[in-house]
Amino acid sequence: MKIFYIHLVICTALLTGCGNGETTESTDNLPATADAPATTATAEDIAKSVTESVAPTPKPDLHDLIDDFISCRDASTSRNDCRHWISKLICEYHGISDFNNGEKYVVFDSIRPIIERSDFWTRIGSGSDASVLSKAQENANNGLATLAIDVSQSYGMVVLVASTNTSKSGR
Repeated sequence: MKIFYIHLVICTALLTGCGNGETTESTDNLPATADAPATTATAEDIAKSVTESVAPTPKPDLHDLIDDFISCRDASTSRNDCRHWISKLICEYHGISDFNNGEKYVVFDSIRPIIERSDFWTRIGSGSDASVLSKAQENANNGLATLAIDVSQSYGMVVLVASTNTSKSGR
C-alpha cells in the first residue's frame, strides 16, 4: 500500500481592503475649510469606519467554479488544457492572486514552489496528524486559504480545503 504524506499550508496574511477593491484616503484631522469644519475622529469612529469599509466580498459559489472546471475538462482536446484550473479556483474563491503570474493562472505543479518561496503561506504539518487536519479545517472555516499538497512527488496533487462541518468517516 502506497502512503502519501500530505502537508497542509495555510495563508497567514489577512487580506483586507475595501469591498470593491479600491483604497480610500483618510480625511480625519484635516484643517477646516469653508465647506467642512475641522474634525477629530475617536478610536471608536475609526474602528467603525474600518469595519464598514472592509466588509468581506461574498465568495463565488464553489459549485459554480467546479462546474466551470468540468466544462473545461469536457471541452479539452489535450490533457494539459485545464492544468491551471485549481490555481484559478483558489485565486477566485479566496480573492487572491498568488497563483496568477499577471497573464494567466499557473499550472497546478507550480503551486508548491510558489508557496515554499512565499512569506504569506505557512506549513502547518503532515496530513497524517489528526490535530493538523482539525487545524486545517478550522482555518478553512475561518476563511483562510487552506491547501493540502501531496509532497511525495514534485508534481503532487493540490487540494483546496473547503469550509464545511467535520464528521467521522464511519470507518
